[in-house]
Amino acid sequence: MNSRLIGWTGAAALVGVALLGYVAGNQGVSISSVATTPAHAQSADDGVANLKSQSRAFVQIANRVLPSVVSITSSKLIRPASGDGNPHSFGDDLMRRFFEDNMPEEFNQQGSGSGVIMNSDGYILTNNHVVANADELDVTLYDGRTATAKLIGRDEESDVAVIKIDLDDLSPAKFGDSDKLEVGEWVLAAGNPFQLTSSITSGIVSAKGRSRIGLANYEDFIQTDAAINPGNSGGALVNLDAEVIGINTAIATRSGGYQGIGFAIPINMASDLAQDLISDGKVTRGFLGVTIRDLDEVMAEYYGLHEPQGSLVQGVEPGGPADRSGLEQGDVITSVNGHEIKDSDDLKMRVARLRPGTDVDVEVMRDKRHKSVSVQLGEKNANATASNETTLGKESSYFDKLGLEVEDLSRAAYEEYEIDRDVEGVLVTDVKALSPAGKANFRSGDVIIKVDDDWIEGRSQLEKVLNQKDSGDPVLFLVVRAKQELFLAARMP
Repeated sequence: MNSRLIGWTGAAALVGVALLGYVAGNQGVSISSVATTPAHAQSADDGVANLKSQSRAFVQIANRVLPSVVSITSSKLIRPASGDGNPHSFGDDLMRRFFEDNMPEEFNQQGSGSGVIMNSDGYILTNNHVVANADELDVTLYDGRTATAKLIGRDEESDVAVIKIDLDDLSPAKFGDSDKLEVGEWVLAAGNPFQLTSSITSGIVSAKGRSRIGLANYEDFIQTDAAINPGNSGGALVNLDAEVIGINTAIATRSGGYQGIGFAIPINMASDLAQDLISDGKVTRGFLGVTIRDLDEVMAEYYGLHEPQGSLVQGVEPGGPADRSGLEQGDVITSVNGHEIKDSDDLKMRVARLRPGTDVDVEVMRDKRHKSVSVQLGEKNANATASNETTLGKESSYFDKLGLEVEDLSRAAYEEYEIDRDVEGVLVTDVKALSPAGKANFRSGDVIIKVDDDWIEGRSQLEKVLNQKDSGDPVLFLVVRAKQELFLAARMP
């Protein structure tokens, strides 16, 4: 299992501040016969004392959080000869060549990650990718005790999972309020990188509300530079009060290791999802029943908005919650229950965190006038899930899984991207960097003209073709880029 995570160290910066203070303290010092501590010496002592105080604070935080963080080892039995049903496994021929025709009948594949103890009942919060497809899960506590864990539930769309162990005298973590987190705050990351148990690193909150990373369908990540590496997935990101404010999930990296950009799921979101998993074994999300997109500056001007903020309704699912409540194609949703909507991802997250059956007040711009609409949310079920809700409905599910935003070719698109008029296909308008499409080197402006053996004439046909693919299937795309045709391959997630 691939755990991808983050990092930072602050000692050098702090020492730099202390040294600057020391140099400043030496300026203007005169000789005196009075037997007192020299000003520069006192300044240096104060700097060291400040560093020691901050160091001691980190020690205290580590002592409070580490007993709540566990190591998780996952095991899966692989049977190459008979096939394990895993579409991501190596083929038999490749495996036989690797083992020089002495391929074992079966072998044990192991992965590792971290988790956070939620309560004294033994529930542990972690990432879905730490536990997914495992045959056995073993947990090691900070005090060295071990136990086999039971999977309670997992949510692939948010990368959250809950497991449970039956042990006494546990040390549950204290959860904070991630909504109150501010950019620039000091944070510490706790986990088990590279199976080095009970590791602590420090850094700051670099950003909030990161989305379109391509890691999950529902993304609202905290970005941090606290050092996280493989094995930290599922571990705790904590504030200076030793409160868990995030679940470490992934890193942006070219080397596979720490490069200063990591992502954590906000604890408010993760704990809400965990409660659903504990009570129902699944996550239940609100469903609006619309397809949506972000506004650009021209659209905002057309609708009389001062800035491109809100979410444009591209389509309304017939008979769905939005349709029954009177939302219309062309409406711009500007707020939900009084919360301003920044973009389509913001709308998607706010709706998904509400329960089905909830009545919400939706403010829209229609015909350049404000209008209020009351909508009773439906339930986002398995058949209507996959969408990242640049669609809050079903239409763009496979595009979003791949990490693509696409649209039919228009006259403006032919001119903007200098596409030959005889080219037919579907225009790629956006690509998520870490998604399957991003890894396959798709770019904005590409025109998809063929998928496997099917020539593509429009968006609906492309969706139909992708809808026939199974998770794990390799798909070959023929695209036109800068008037040149090239093949790109991606695996269906």
